[in-house]
Amino acid sequence: MLWFCLAGVALADAPRLTLSVDPTSGTSADRYTFNVTIDGASDAAYPMLSGGDDFSLKLLGPQSSVMVVNGKVSQRVTFVYVLTPKKDGLLQTPAAEVEVDGTKLKAEPLPVQVSAGPTAPSAQSSSKDPYFVEQDVSKTRAYVGEQLSNSVDIVSRVPLIEAQLENLTFDGFWSEVLGQNRSGQRFINGQDYSTLSIRRALFPLKSGQLTIPARTIDAIIRERQRRPSRMPFFENDPFNQDFFDDFFGNAVTRDIKIVSNPLNVQISELPPAPADLPHWGLRETLVGPTKVELKYDRSAINAQDSKTIEVVVESEGNLNPLTELPIKNSSNFKIYQETAEIDRRERAGKLVTTKRFKAALVPSYGGTLTIPPLSLGYFDPNTSSYQVASTEPISFEVEGPAAPLDTAPVSPALEASKGIEPTPAQPQIEPGSAFASINFSSLLFGICALLVLVLGWISFRPLLRRKAETQLQLTAINQACDPNALWRELGTALEKRLGLGANLRGYALKQAVDQALHASPLRLDVISLLDRLEQALFGGIPMDSEELSELRKRAAETLRKL
Repeated sequence: MLWFCLAGVALADAPRLTLSVDPTSGTSADRYTFNVTIDGASDAAYPMLSGGDDFSLKLLGPQSSVMVVNGKVSQRVTFVYVLTPKKDGLLQTPAAEVEVDGTKLKAEPLPVQVSAGPTAPSAQSSSKDPYFVEQDVSKTRAYVGEQLSNSVDIVSRVPLIEAQLENLTFDGFWSEVLGQNRSGQRFINGQDYSTLSIRRALFPLKSGQLTIPARTIDAIIRERQRRPSRMPFFENDPFNQDFFDDFFGNAVTRDIKIVSNPLNVQISELPPAPADLPHWGLRETLVGPTKVELKYDRSAINAQDSKTIEVVVESEGNLNPLTELPIKNSSNFKIYQETAEIDRRERAGKLVTTKRFKAALVPSYGGTLTIPPLSLGYFDPNTSSYQVASTEPISFEVEGPAAPLDTAPVSPALEASKGIEPTPAQPQIEPGSAFASINFSSLLFGICALLVLVLGWISFRPLLRRKAETQLQLTAINQACDPNALWRELGTALEKRLGLGANLRGYALKQAVDQALHASPLRLDVISLLDRLEQALFGGIPMDSEELSELRKRAAETLRKL
């Protein structure tokens, strides 16, 4: 009957085999749903699975559906499995293979990050507790800037109504949302628990022991309230049964507060970076595996026409401070950069950020335009070493007139050869002439005047130097073209003005400024400036040109008062 309904309808595209797993990270006590989906097959056999020895596998069954979209038949069969981890670590799901209409389709396994989660309720809760909250972190020892995964799991056997997290602050960390809040099931001490996991990616901003505080959940639970028996002389009161309690809604609600465990993590400073490590203007080294990819059309263009290039940076580090490509205008070309597109997604329990930089290159002259490879240095915490991600050079042909030859500087010998008259020598002063006579009193007066000038110069030199230095700093701040440049120039000016250490990182700089200005009325002004710049650089909170201009004015005015 189905074929009659679909008569005249075009068939769908070629068959496809895809795998998915949910969640992509969790604990050894969680259950993972593994789907093998075959699209575009009218009759699909059961898939053959291989590998995945780190999991126990259970088939729940196939699910099939048929849809007609834009005149095409879309048929889908999904085989649903439940995976139970046998150990913790970065595990692999099974690979899959299926034969459809004589063609073999294959799909590679997927990674799943499994942590050694608790197999029983947390220490502050007994195994009989119907609900509890636990907090976990992916690593307890890490480097400054290295990504950590933090989860707050609400675990309950009873329904929780209006469950809310009181606060989720992270002192000493920059935090980002890590995927959607994730619900699931957990099997503990022979009983099923429902779980809700709230996850964040954390980036430590300073070294030392940092504390992730205990989390508090406010919720409401509904409890059944038994009525007092109206027939105390009867052992079984028919009017005091659970059936009547439930039917007439004889229940009460109660507010509860559930507190999780706190966590301590030990954060180490990065080892000294190589002097030639390319950093694209970042004040702090990018931490985490990073890739850089270049995309552009290599065909020739005419001079003064534009060619679009795209540079894609993908990293487990915090890419928020990265705002532009390290390509500047030159005599051979002009570059016009667009605002970078940013994408965040979860991969094997970690936040992976991708930034796409697009720019238009406009060559000035004909010939071969070549721009060296774009290289970005980063620290890989997995190998505890510095690495460099690079693209290939940008190179393409430009049609049009060649660049004019540079005019060589004229040497004195060349000037003489061109007939330029040498400067006539000054006439010699005869010893006995009037020009050689010196009045002793005039000489003494001149020496005294010179001494006064020298002493005045020595006295006013620090003041003049400070004024000149301030003017240079104000000029640099007023010319800052983006939040990163303003952060850099303001930080450098504060370091010199307040006598702080050089090259202080964001949190360390704020801490040093706060101590240096603890008794100054300007302390809050400076801290608020640094906070807003930190939000723009590290938190991805955009800043338009009007706000940047206002911040430049505030920074210059504050610096004048210091």
